[in-house]
Amino acid sequence: MNLPIPWTINISPAAGGTAKFHPPQITIAVTDQVHWANGDPANAHWPGLLFNGQLNKQFFMQNQIAPNSPSTTWTPSGTGTYTYECSLHPHERGTIVVS
Repeated sequence: MNLPIPWTINISPAAGGTAKFHPPQITIAVTDQVHWANGDPANAHWPGLLFNGQLNKQFFMQNQIAPNSPSTTWTPSGTGTYTYECSLHPHERGTIVVS
């Protein structure tokens, strides 16, 4: 039995006020757990899964991640590639590869 590995994706503001997900892509196992750490001191962020280019705000998070706060933990239900973006800031995108 493999123990779940916790993964953290940081949300960090960059020069010019544009935030990014760091790292922008991770590869994890089905049993692993992911959470987002919002290091942006001024803005909330809300990761949601993209389906055929359309955002599903409810997939990862039920609520926004407040400034300087962590998200709840997300555990994938199966293998695949999960592309997500911030529903409040569409230029912020990331990918989770589950193998």
